[in-house]
Amino acid sequence: MRILRRRVMFSSSSLVNSSALSAPRSTTSLLASAPGSIAALLLATAFFIPGVPVARAQAGPNSDPNYVALRNITLGSEAVSVTNFDLKRDAGTFRLKSGTVCFVPPVNGKVTGAVFSGDGNFLLVPPNETERKSLKYLTKEDEFIEKFERLVIRFTDSTYEEIKKAGTAASGGCDAGLLKDSQNTTRHKIKNNLEVELLEEVLSPEPRGRFVAFVHGKRYDAKEIYELDPNLNSNQVDFWTYDENKWETGPPSTLRSRTPRARSAEPSRSIITNLTRR
Repeated sequence: MRILRRRVMFSSSSLVNSSALSAPRSTTSLLASAPGSIAALLLATAFFIPGVPVARAQAGPNSDPNYVALRNITLGSEAVSVTNFDLKRDAGTFRLKSGTVCFVPPVNGKVTGAVFSGDGNFLLVPPNETERKSLKYLTKEDEFIEKFERLVIRFTDSTYEEIKKAGTAASGGCDAGLLKDSQNTTRHKIKNNLEVELLEEVLSPEPRGRFVAFVHGKRYDAKEIYELDPNLNSNQVDFWTYDENKWETGPPSTLRSRTPRARSAEPSRSIITNLTRR
């Protein structure tokens, strides 16, 4: 499948607004796959799962029991309490002041998700002055600190091990509906099959570390996503909202990130910012 998108991305000196590009790729990030959104797309190869026999791959992911498990996953019985724990992912830091983290059960031996309920902040610190000014223009504040009480994260990196090491055993207390809401968001609003991306990672002997956070913010927006997709662009992270286009405008000479008119019956979406990875 060929995907046609405009892209807006930060370089070390200025924000660049390119013309439309059309390119195939192996997996599709949430931002890149969102219909009607501005996305950062780079060239990649056609989709395949390394290490999976050809006959199995040709049968399609629907026939794989690991895919079925990822597709139907819900919260498991494992949970930990955390206090003043920082989960840092590149330019973003999730500060879990107090609360409970509940994990999903492992698939092929790997835990790929968790739900947090409690008191937390999300801090976004762009790595260079140009990106800091662009973010400040959007938020009207020197610092970007989003408050949240609910957070859903999907991952194939070391997130599970880091949180588990920092926490103490708990008896649960997370809302399983939050995980379900994130699944509905990716499947029906963003139109992206995140489970296929996770499947590729859990079956790979060398997962690259996918990370997606669904932030239920209380200051800026209740529908924010922060994601790192090493399969898309190792030099960039994305932070965006799939809610109304509240932050899409900017100075005509420096920021042209208006979302194109959404197609009928589709919710509007706007990109907040693309950041160069540290």
